Amino acid sequence: MISQNAGGGRRRLTRGLVALSLAALLVACGAPASPMSSPVAPPASQLASASAAAPSTGPTASAAASLAATPTPTPLATAAPSAASPGPVPSAAPSPSAPGTAEPSPSAPPSGSAGLVEVIAGGGVANPGDSGPATAALLVRPLGVAGGPDGSIWIVDSSSARLRVVSTDGIISTRTDRLFQPSGVAVDSGGNVFVTEAYRVLSALDDGKVEPVAGKALNAGFRGDGGPAKRALLFGPSDVAEDAAGNLYIADNGNHRIRMVDAATSSIRTIAGDGTEGFGGDGGLAKDAQLQRPAAVEVDADGSTLYIADTRNERLRAVDLTTGTITTIAGVGGPAVAYDPALIGLQTPTPQLNTIALDGAGNLYMVVPYTDLGRIVMRMAPDGTMTRVVGGGGSPAAGVPALDFRLPDVTGMAIDPTTGALLIASSDGRVYRVTGVAAPVTP
Repeated sequence: MISQNAGGGRRRLTRGLVALSLAALLVACGAPASPMSSPVAPPASQLASASAAAPSTGPTASAAASLAATPTPTPLATAAPSAASPGPVPSAAPSPSAPGTAEPSPSAPPSGSAGLVEVIAGGGVANPGDSGPATAALLVRPLGVAGGPDGSIWIVDSSSARLRVVSTDGIISTRTDRLFQPSGVAVDSGGNVFVTEAYRVLSALDDGKVEPVAGKALNAGFRGDGGPAKRALLFGPSDVAEDAAGNLYIADNGNHRIRMVDAATSSIRTIAGDGTEGFGGDGGLAKDAQLQRPAAVEVDADGSTLYIADTRNERLRAVDLTTGTITTIAGVGGPAVAYDPALIGLQTPTPQLNTIALDGAGNLYMVVPYTDLGRIVMRMAPDGTMTRVVGGGGSPAAGVPALDFRLPDVTGMAIDPTTGALLIASSDGRVYRVTGVAAPVTP
């Protein structure tokens, strides 16, 4: 049964609904926009305040103070260093970034960011494992590593006194076992292989024999500058490098010198170090400077700059081979510090500097132990900028991105000349390869 007021009620209800709809429409049209869809710009005063508070792209205050008190770096393989001004200060230090991210480098390799860490030799139990997979072989104490122009990888296994080679198909073999306490290895663009052992530098021949290049077997000492290298005496040569002209540079570790074998005359002479164990001589002639147990050497392709891991002095030094002048380009001779991407080479302590590598773009690679991240392979660009490229992660096993890897003790490093991959010999009996880190070395 319908009430007599039902019709009027329905009319009033209809008019009410219409009115409510019109009110809602008016409110919607006049309401301010949602902050989710179109944010309102802050006042100009807030913008100015935010701009003033934005982080600077330069070093932190502490780093800037350190920079002001530290000699400026010499650009690698550029102008000759001087005692008063080793070189220009970089125009802008890299912006700090959180550990675990790669910082940009002005000389970053064209191949992009680093790839995965992979084991290419060692970690197995086959002894010696010849003619089998290199990853199944036992390497006891790999010290030196080098890449050949054909893609082969050469390894000095010091404890077994062998020179091993890994072919491009991953098979390992022994080139020679006629070595005595070997340490370093270098391969030139023609495929010639040079090895350092306790008292000599040798050329490893294809038939497994070795031929003396410098030094005498079982004779340690210092003698022979200006005469035939084969009649000279060396004392614990630990590394060797060759320039494009075929000149050999030897880290004569126990003599605190760097010596060179002239390719044209086969004579030997001292390039750096006066034989005094100590630190000094920056800005002067390298042959009058003091070194302390130099363990590694690199020379650029055109033979203009020699780089020295001055190990006991905890510094990386450079010799302009045109002027003969020496300078320090990395290291401060102090204890390890926490990782700071704003620090340049001359602000970074480099204890345990026993191996270095040089790529085709003039970038240098060294291992820096940090108090918070552990051992890190750092790339130093020609302007002194430092970039973390391998290490600092939590994984002790390979197969992870380079910055996620926990780096073991590094005993040797090299750049694969054909691909620019970084080769790392380590105390855990393995040789690692990291692609996308460096620029290939061109002849």
